[in-house]
Amino acid sequence: MEYSKRLFASLINAKKDEVAISYSVSTALLTVLSAMNFTERDELLVSDLEWPTTNYIFHAFKKLGARVRMIKSQNYRITLDQYEKNITDKTRLVAAVHVASINGFRQDVKEIVKIAHRSGALVYVDDFQSLGTIPMDVKKYDIDILISGTYKWLLGIPGVAYLYVKEELIQELEPIFIGWF
Repeated sequence: MEYSKRLFASLINAKKDEVAISYSVSTALLTVLSAMNFTERDELLVSDLEWPTTNYIFHAFKKLGARVRMIKSQNYRITLDQYEKNITDKTRLVAAVHVASINGFRQDVKEIVKIAHRSGALVYVDDFQSLGTIPMDVKKYDIDILISGTYKWLLGIPGVAYLYVKEELIQELEPIFIGWF
């Protein structure tokens, strides 16, 4: 397990201690969201290009006080201007799929992170559709949270996913949904 975490960390330019293993992107995302407080910053910003399960998970957190806002793609693309217009001082977390499964649209994650951080929002990147084919550097892009699985371009088996959380956030986020790893 430690060797696997170290390999994944080196792939995304992270420290091994910033990586946890999970069973799927869905379970890793549940862990992240369960660690968030939605009293002051209660908005979760998603798009219609996310993997469908992602948006169902975000909507489930309405029961805990989250408000979900949706960016609608235009011709299956999202502009940086759409992020600028939709991220507010109430936005807790921005979901930014790196590459959309529906059409391969690749987002400028680095710029999305800059926009979100200017408003104090965190960014979650789903890198499942591209990791292993497109280089990813969580430090260079200043990504807060990244999740990916192994059975797509990492050529692994189903049932293994990796959760990266920026070191500075680890102590701040205390999940209530946890697993064995």
